[in-house]
Amino acid sequence: MNQITKITLAWELFGQDIPRTRIAQRLEVNRETIGIWIKSIQGHSFGLRGFIDDYLKAKKGERTKGS
Repeated sequence: MNQITKITLAWELFGQDIPRTRIAQRLEVNRETIGIWIKSIQGHSFGLRGFIDDYLKAKKGERTKGS
């Protein structure tokens, strides 16, 4: 299961009042990650779709090396 699918499922399960701990267990993702995704989706002006678009943009391109 890819990350976009997990993010979408996490949002749908959250909408069904499933506890974040259960969502994390079901998707095999850290509970804090679920919280970050949900908070980011809620705070995004375009909701889930906008968050996923931003998520995909952040994953493109090369990473810069730290010093």
